[in-house]
Amino acid sequence: MTQLNKSFIQGVILAAALCLLSISTSVSSISAQNATWTKEETAIREQIRHLRDLPDDLRVRTTKQLAMDIRRLTKTPRKVGLATALANLSTEGDLEVGTSLAESLRENPLPVTGNEPAFEYVELATLARYEHVQVSLENPQYAAALAQLQKEDESRQQTDFTLNDLAGKELDAKVASRQGCAREFLGHVVFAVP
Repeated sequence: MTQLNKSFIQGVILAAALCLLSISTSVSSISAQNATWTKEETAIREQIRHLRDLPDDLRVRTTKQLAMDIRRLTKTPRKVGLATALANLSTEGDLEVGTSLAESLRENPLPVTGNEPAFEYVELATLARYEHVQVSLENPQYAAALAQLQKEDESRQQTDFTLNDLAGKELDAKVASRQGCAREFLGHVVFAVP
């Protein structure tokens, strides 16, 4: 296996692990905040925890409703946590979810820690860049998150190798990376031979 193939596979595994970690961290972080939760916040938190248990049609309506409910909350740091958890789980109602997250970050900007933008700003930038959600937020961390995603996309453009599925069909990683996802590989069992 070439170093490039090995690096690509390790990158895919790392990205999947980080995605799962961020979802669980988001939901558990909103539970761990020290302040007393209001009745409204508690109801939203519980609905977010069970969002993936709902049938698709109900999940779409519930996601949009939760986003609007979050926007109606008073200005607290928990509002950011709830909006981030919803954005992390959302594949439906992206416009409402993005609007709620942007509004909560505008009301409660997060402090800069280290050299990377906070996860919440990256989540919002992800909705804007890949789900084409219109976001209006003047914040250096949000701008840095957008720049970070652009840099990562440009890096993926440099991918130049192919993989074969079990039937021997050649799958072009460069095409898949240009599409910004592994859509090229859907429905294929891919393996690498050292």
